[in-house]
Amino acid sequence: MFVKDIQLVNFRNYENIYFQPNEKMNIFYGQNAQGKTNLLEAIYVLLRAKSFRTNSEKQAIAFNKEQCFIRGRVEAFGFDYIHEVKISHYNPKKLRLNEENIENLSQYRQNTPCVLFRPEDLNMIKEGPNLRRDFIDDLIEQVDTSYESILKQYNHLIRQRNIALKKNRDKNLIKIYNKQLIYLGVQLIKSRYEALELFREYAKKYYGFISYEKEDLDISYDTKISYNPSIKEMREDYEDAFNKSLERDFTLKRTTFGPHRDDLHITINGLDVKDYGSQGQQRSVVLSFKLAEVLYIEKQTGQKPVLLLDDVFSELDQQRKKLLLDAIGSCQTFITTTDQVMQIEKFVPQASVYSINQNQLFS
Repeated sequence: MFVKDIQLVNFRNYENIYFQPNEKMNIFYGQNAQGKTNLLEAIYVLLRAKSFRTNSEKQAIAFNKEQCFIRGRVEAFGFDYIHEVKISHYNPKKLRLNEENIENLSQYRQNTPCVLFRPEDLNMIKEGPNLRRDFIDDLIEQVDTSYESILKQYNHLIRQRNIALKKNRDKNLIKIYNKQLIYLGVQLIKSRYEALELFREYAKKYYGFISYEKEDLDISYDTKISYNPSIKEMREDYEDAFNKSLERDFTLKRTTFGPHRDDLHITINGLDVKDYGSQGQQRSVVLSFKLAEVLYIEKQTGQKPVLLLDDVFSELDQQRKKLLLDAIGSCQTFITTTDQVMQIEKFVPQASVYSINQNQLFS
């Protein structure tokens, strides 16, 4: 899968630009605050219909403009698809696929997997479990169109149950929520566990390369409802856990367990990388995760995702730069950098290089 062309109108600092990227490697270089990351964001919005920088996509509309527009042709499985995203200050976001309005987000995204790698991803290791949950959820959403809907339903019910707990509603109402949460929660836990089993092997392999096979990475899914091939038994365990936690939930006014509280436990040589890993080890874990994500998506969907690398080369030594570029293989890749063009071109001489200056793109 790759982007054949893309047009931006009133998106961030770009009034109107159009370009046809290389099917393999594309490098955006320029000084800071010129709009390199804005271009990556636009590609991400085109493919995933959301921003990776803000929850309020209206912030992407250029100053003093009413709306912004992104349009691009994407080739997937030998067919061309025209994707369009329109964001307005006054109307809901509008998605179009092949000139037809699309209400279903999963339908819009079904052939456009995308992997993003940026320096902020290190927070996934350093900070709380929500970022690690977001990572595994996004991984699954890119290969399973039903997962996002199940997750949204589950999160909505958790909010409703927590409101009921805060208002001290009767236990019969809580049990109604429990029944629905058990049904959805088991699906989420099962999907996460099974995805992680595959992803784990890919990540272990890449981390082994990075560490010269001197260190062993491992990842496990930390949940109170253990995985079981029997859905029936998982639901019974879930119901039992709900019964045991009911009084505590009423006391704390929140739902104290479930997929919304789960975590990924990441270790190097048996030690928790969050607490005991060095900065270099944590960075290597994130790198191995991203490489594994590319491979996982390819294995599950039969196509390579588009890869977006935002200023990551300044964070990597020469060995890791080469490893990353070698692992990319035939993925269509977009890289932003300030002054590392020569180094990247040395590894990938066929790359297309774009200079960004004063809101313009020069090839």
